[in-house]
Amino acid sequence: MVEVPIGGMVLALPMRHKISFIAPVLSAALLAGCASVDYDAEQSGIFAAAAGRAAVAPADAAAIEAALAGPLTEETAVAIALANNRGLRAELAASGLARADWVEAGTLPDLAAELNIIPVEGSDILDIDLAAPVLRLLALPAYRAEARRRYDAARDRAVLEVVDFIAATRLAFVEAVAARQRAELAATVEDAVNASLLVSEELHAAGNIPAVDLDRERVQAHQVRLFAEDARLAAELAETALKARLGLEAETGLDLPSRLPDPAGEPPAAGAVAERALEASLALAAARAEAEAAATAAGLANPESLIGHVEAGAVLEREDGDWTDGLLIEAELPLFTLGHPARARARIRAEAALDRLAQLTLDTAAAARMAAREAEAAGAQARFIRESLLPTSEQALDGVMAEYNAMQIGVFDLLDAYETHIAVGRSYVDALERHHGARTRLEQVLAGGSAVAPSLEAGVPAGNPGGGQGDH
Repeated sequence: MVEVPIGGMVLALPMRHKISFIAPVLSAALLAGCASVDYDAEQSGIFAAAAGRAAVAPADAAAIEAALAGPLTEETAVAIALANNRGLRAELAASGLARADWVEAGTLPDLAAELNIIPVEGSDILDIDLAAPVLRLLALPAYRAEARRRYDAARDRAVLEVVDFIAATRLAFVEAVAARQRAELAATVEDAVNASLLVSEELHAAGNIPAVDLDRERVQAHQVRLFAEDARLAAELAETALKARLGLEAETGLDLPSRLPDPAGEPPAAGAVAERALEASLALAAARAEAEAAATAAGLANPESLIGHVEAGAVLEREDGDWTDGLLIEAELPLFTLGHPARARARIRAEAALDRLAQLTLDTAAAARMAAREAEAAGAQARFIRESLLPTSEQALDGVMAEYNAMQIGVFDLLDAYETHIAVGRSYVDALERHHGARTRLEQVLAGGSAVAPSLEAGVPAGNPGGGQGDH
């Protein structure tokens, strides 16, 4: 019997076939439902892919314990963060979910079953309907291909998440070390100003300097103290943020380096990195897969809008002890819509995916060039400060110190010279931090990471920590 539901009516045409033809369909459906997703293997594959790009992998428990027992390096910090950070692992769930969708898309659709029992005198009438969506059966390869492309995009984005996480951890490490180095410089300034204040108090007590000069020096000492407190707070906050990224408790002690390393070698030329970044970009790979999936979905939107709700199946009916079987076809009548909105949405999504891909290509190339250029410029600036400005500043300070010892200048001239020398040192730390940050962003994009533009505020020369005492 063929039953065609139309509104509230059912058109039934009896057709006799063997009942046994249903068994292969049920068997195939049951076997297709046996596929599963190994989420642990999925995550391991993601970390392995990221390690192949960024050359670092999660540390095991023994390695973490050993690393925390001694001086912490940037590489060990990243390895600890990869192993401990639960937020990162939560972000990787999208890949496992997409793989589950892909597995599901490759299975036969579930059958809709309906059982009707009509009690009549002598023997009940038993009616069994089994149906499945026609389009899902006919277009199963296309649905599976779309889901596979979406899984590819999700996996690329998961690896991208790890690569970006590695870069962010490196930046947090650089920031923490730079903040500690600035705090040490600020402490040096504070010690010098306090020592000078003691001398001035003795000179004032002996009647050698007026009270107004002593008050001015006290104001300067208070300003420097506030500056040093800010530097110590910045170092504490940067270290706390680094501990959180490493998945460590706030009470955990970290033996960070006392200073950032000097620039090592020249970064790749800005003009040579764009092509490498485009070839390696995981974001572009994901965007291409998403564009392909959107195009496939747009192609499926046409039949979906017309026959997406058509179901076909089998009917089994028992009456008076005799079984009758036939075909079942069920469809919605498109009285009010022909699916134009659904097709338009699919087309718009496909066009938007292509637009995102085109813009991301430009952004990735630009980010690589900018990072390479900034790393080159900041490295050159750091080398200039180290090789030229710092020695000159030291010579100037030595000369001022000699004049002060000869009582040719006052204490305020000495403090100005000393603070200028410390400001040069802070500028060197700023240049080092900017250089290492740019190198990290460059390595990030060349490893397939996100295109991150450098901060335009980076590398601004630091002001005088004493608050402008050059007009004594």
